[in-house]
Amino acid sequence: MLSIEVQRLSKRFPGHSSPVFSDLSFSVSRDQSLCLLGPSGCGKTTLLRMLMGLELPSAGTIYIDPLSAPHMSYVFQEPRLVPWRTCLENVLLPLELSATLRAADKARALDLLAQLGPAERLQHCPGELSGGMQMRVALARALVTAPRIILLDEPFAALDERTRFRMQDLLLELK
Repeated sequence: MLSIEVQRLSKRFPGHSSPVFSDLSFSVSRDQSLCLLGPSGCGKTTLLRMLMGLELPSAGTIYIDPLSAPHMSYVFQEPRLVPWRTCLENVLLPLELSATLRAADKARALDLLAQLGPAERLQHCPGELSGGMQMRVALARALVTAPRIILLDEPFAALDERTRFRMQDLLLELK
């Protein structure tokens, strides 16, 4: 069963003579991973934003499995944490916003923070954390909802090599 199907997708920004990309088609089945590779500026982030519904395509169609669509998470290139909330509060934010926060969710958030590394800094605010630590909190925030689809936009760029490999392995285990 397909989770995502993209057909003849194009994106052109107003005032630009050439499209970011055009006639892009692909599909992703359930339990399949897809990695987008390309040079800076080729439209990877734009495509992810379109899949998440944050950008509209100029042409083409995007199909997201209706059972998966409400269970999607997106990790931006930068952490985008709420500066006045602690690590734990930032991780719990999507559950609070959807009014689905339960006691078990707090335990899951604590477990994710322990696996990802910043557990010893639960009560710290983002400004007190390194860039890599902030990205791990953002990743925990995306995973706490147990998404069926997770879109990652260079989430490991701020991490050192050793931590990057550990995070990649962790994501594969959580799959």
